[in-house]
Amino acid sequence: NDFIFNFTSKSNCEDVYVNYIFAYLDDDNDELFATWKISIKSYDTVPISSSLGVRTRSTLSLFPSSKTRTVKFFSSDPSALYFSNPFSSPFIIIPNMRYDIDYVVHPVRNIDYNIEVTCVDVDTKEVVKSWLVKTRPMNTEINQIVKLNCKANAVTNVKFTFVNPLNEFGVIRFESSNKSILTVNKEMISFNANESVFVHCEIKSQNDIAKASVYVFVTDAEDVFNQTILFEINYYN
Repeated sequence: NDFIFNFTSKSNCEDVYVNYIFAYLDDDNDELFATWKISIKSYDTVPISSSLGVRTRSTLSLFPSSKTRTVKFFSSDPSALYFSNPFSSPFIIIPNMRYDIDYVVHPVRNIDYNIEVTCVDVDTKEVVKSWLVKTRPMNTEINQIVKLNCKANAVTNVKFTFVNPLNEFGVIRFESSNKSILTVNKEMISFNANESVFVHCEIKSQNDIAKASVYVFVTDAEDVFNQTILFEINYYN
């Protein structure tokens, strides 16, 4: 069948553009065959300063809603941007209240990040608000360099020494910037004050690269300090 299409659109004060497409079977628009509703919501662009491997905390502003909603926040890259409690779970917003949504940016790659963040009504699946968080992480200070020669097409187990810089007991986190090349066997390690411990890593088997550089980002659970260890890996046959 041939269809006659009719297109209408409207917008409201929340920058939501609603488009309707109607398909009719006749020229007089009497026999409606199908209807589509397309909602288009613009992003608010949010630039943020960040450093490679460092957790940066910030907030997004969610302006008053006209009704009570249960909403959930989504990140297009949860490893680089995630939400702090209570916003990591579905959250009830009530009318006429402004909310500051706490989130954390944690870039581990030296690239431009363009992360889409959406606030979605859990019940209606409607997009309530959208943001585009943009960041280009600054290079971090290298505190230690580990040079390795590893056989290609083979897994290599290595270890390095780390000394707790705190004068108290603490749990210290070790995170690889590229887990397809290097993984830390135990990412959370307990240290006594100023204790020296061997940290064990696994260098993955590779057959298509000659060398690689991987960061291991080190911080305590409260983010009191941040250190960066650079692994420079040369592969040989």
